[in-house]
Amino acid sequence: MKIVKTIIALALPFSLLISAAAQQNGGAKPNGGAPKLVLKSFTHDFGELEAGTPLSYSFKIKNEGTADLLIQAVQPSCGCTASEYARVIPPGKEGEITLAIQHTTGYSGEMSKTTLVVTNDPASTRFNLILRAYFKGGRKTTPVPPPQPANVPAAEVKPPGPFTVSPSDRWVTAAVKGSGTMTKMYLRARENGPVRVKKVVVDGTEFTADLLAIEEGKRYELTISTNPALKPGTYYQTLRLLTDDGKVPEMEIPLELKVIPLVFISPNAILLPRMPIAGEANVGNLPFIYVRKIRDGGLEIKKVSSTLPFLKPQILTEAEGQAYKITLTVDKSKIKSPGEFKGTIRVETNDPETPSTEIPIQGVFY
Repeated sequence: MKIVKTIIALALPFSLLISAAAQQNGGAKPNGGAPKLVLKSFTHDFGELEAGTPLSYSFKIKNEGTADLLIQAVQPSCGCTASEYARVIPPGKEGEITLAIQHTTGYSGEMSKTTLVVTNDPASTRFNLILRAYFKGGRKTTPVPPPQPANVPAAEVKPPGPFTVSPSDRWVTAAVKGSGTMTKMYLRARENGPVRVKKVVVDGTEFTADLLAIEEGKRYELTISTNPALKPGTYYQTLRLLTDDGKVPEMEIPLELKVIPLVFISPNAILLPRMPIAGEANVGNLPFIYVRKIRDGGLEIKKVSSTLPFLKPQILTEAEGQAYKITLTVDKSKIKSPGEFKGTIRVETNDPETPSTEIPIQGVFY
């Protein structure tokens, strides 16, 4: 049996799909009651520790609403973080989400572990809990200056900035239209510190940033958020840290955001295997094309067409106004000769931001 290979270049982040599902479920009751999550801090800092120290912390959550608060999912970003949590918190009561990292042997420098929490609170459908610490033990490394570009005088190459940035010195993220996302970065002054951050400058409106001094002149927490009002597309900005460092008074942090439209179509490219002209078409092996709207409903597929005369698309409804599947069948009577073929499947919808999408498709007949 021939197996169809499908190239899927569009992969919606799993956390975004969870968020969309949570928003659809909602938290309100028919009588108008709703939960209200109250959490004093989304971050806990253990401070400076020796490598190998086990970590555990319980975030206390209070429900100040009038309906049960449901903790629908707690998903650590890596397998090293264990979690225990209250599934249901009645109105006026408190519950806990306990995060633990039992093994930190070999850890060195700034550590930040993020856990995604999904709830039925309409105002807090998804958020991150963060554990952070600075490990004094482990392998010590010496900062390496960036390589010198070709044909650039040494005087023009900037030395390393006054801070090390973790977990990364840049942020690349994605969000569904109408929703935002955020991250936290941790700045630590290099050995020639202390260095104070005088100002944080974000040129533009795509991102906002807030700075918290954990230890003035030594450690800072930088919270960066995206603008939920942005239209679908890709956005770039640069965040600048203005410091009192005499050698490098300004540090830059690149930011990139992809805003995903409510309607998405996958895969965005299809590669078929070699197929014989003789015999019956193996319809069961042809891939499906999925068209879905993340929320709000009202989606309509107006037309699906193929530039290849032998390839026939057909629309199947999975959830009216929200999810559709397009099947592909081959009419071998319209295949003229063996050889390679290339074409496109065109999907037209009533969504103003995704009115039409063309999906390249190619293969070989022999």
